[in-house]
Amino acid sequence: MIHATDDDIVPAAHSTGYAEEASAAGDPVQTLILPRGGHLGFLDMNNQAWRHAREGIISAFPP
Repeated sequence: MIHATDDDIVPAAHSTGYAEEASAAGDPVQTLILPRGGHLGFLDMNNQAWRHAREGIISAFPP
């Protein structure tokens, strides 16, 4: 999951809480919490959050 701490629509705590519960249930989960990016910044190639998200996804799924 990818979430920015400055998301003013959905608090990052929703993602971190979900990740904790999923992990406790035995489900594999990875979270990437970005300091900036707003609600959908990680989807905008012109936003620095996109670059951080891209790097995180590539790291999570090596070839």
